[in-house]
Amino acid sequence: MPIRKPKFIMREVAETGIKQRLTDGYFDVAAICDAYGKDFNDYLEMRKTEHFLRLLSEEIGIEESELIQPKNKSGEIWIHPQVAINFAQWAKPLLAVMIPKWVFEWMNGELSGKDPHEFDDVDPKFREWIKKAASFDPRKKGDF
Repeated sequence: MPIRKPKFIMREVAETGIKQRLTDGYFDVAAICDAYGKDFNDYLEMRKTEHFLRLLSEEIGIEESELIQPKNKSGEIWIHPQVAINFAQWAKPLLAVMIPKWVFEWMNGELSGKDPHEFDDVDPKFREWIKKAASFDPRKKGDF
């Protein structure tokens, strides 16, 4: 059975799960708003936000409509990592610290301390055998 890579990583801050897509770094802002009692439209309606989105779009060459992807069937609203940083600065100081950290981790290919020997969708017994095999040292007797 092929290994399915997860589509997102679940970040956590103050006991709130926040999804970040692994493919492009986008965040689910709807979940952030629900958790912190924020209205995303309040953020979007500010003149400062409109100006920020226009400048960001010009700078990175992504249409404004792609910086903020419309609500999907699951109720998720995905926003570009730089928009997430700007939104976090508006929304809550704790988010203003954590979201840039997560963006930098994503950009650097770090996956929040995930075990490098961890496999997704693998039988737990097989997973343990793989971990044991990966740590095998032929110089030591009794490894197996």
